[in-house]
This record gives sequence, structure tokens and C-alpha cells, in this order.
Amino acid sequence: MTDYQDSVCVLGKGTVLNGHFQVEEVLGAGGFGITYRAVDKHLERVVAIKEFYPGAWVSRSTTSSATVTPISPQHCLLFTAM
Repeated sequence: MTDYQDSVCVLGKGTVLNGHFQVEEVLGAGGFGITYRAVDKHLERVVAIKEFYPGAWVSRSTTSSATVTPISPQHCLLFTAM
């Protein structure tokens, strides 16, 4: 299995999304997204989260690991249209 955690494009272990989903590991990644195993801290159960991440069009913010930004104005139009 690929070790996705070393990739700069994935959310780090322990990242909390929407105040209650805590990322535990990457389950897989493809051209348009990344799937994570996470824990819903409110429901106390394991969930899968699919992040829309078209790697050819976007990059991960250096100031916030959960922020994805288009790499150019043209890519911004494509990214927001999806």
C-alpha cells in the first residue's frame, strides 16, 4: 500500500474538519480526490471522508492544511465550476 501520509497534498493525521471530524489516515487517492478514515467525535464512530482534490488544478495552502486553492485564475474557474 502507498504511504500517502508523506505527501504534502494530504491532510495530516489529527487534522480536525468542521469542528468534529478528526482525520486518522489516508485510505486512497486518485486524480480528483483523497479518501480519509476519520472519527466523528460527536457520534463517536469511524467515518470515511472524500475530499475533492483535483491535484492538477489545486494545491494545499501553506498556512492552513485544510485549505485548497486553485493554482491559477484559469484553474479557479474550472475548480469552482465543479
